[in-house]
Amino acid sequence: MVANILYPIGDLITDHFAVITGCGKDNNGKLYFDVTDNAFDYQKYYCNCETYEIRSADRQIIISQIRKSKKL
Repeated sequence: MVANILYPIGDLITDHFAVITGCGKDNNGKLYFDVTDNAFDYQKYYCNCETYEIRSADRQIIISQIRKSKKL
């Protein structure tokens, strides 16, 4: 899956992307996503189902769009 992050533009396309490479549960049983991003250090991203957001563990980065990967 490809995740657009940071600054969403009106047409839902951003100037930066990352790849969701996996998921798991932390020590508290909370679901997280592994995200590969060449611009930032590794962080877990957590889903808040009440607000429909996926945010970095430090809560500074929001994934604004998720698209299915395309085969080349």
